[in-house]
Amino acid sequence: MLFDPAPKIRREDFFDREKEIERVKSLLSPITLVLGLRRTGNLL
Repeated sequence: MLFDPAPKIRREDFFDREKEIERVKSLLSPITLVLGLRRTGNLL
């Protein structure tokens, strides 16, 4: 379900976010926080 408020686990649940997922996966830090309002679509 696309707009389910539960945390997303499957990659398919992140509609049209392949570039952002790859950017987060390329980080070398052992801890990564993704912060912000849900469904805003902003990534710095």
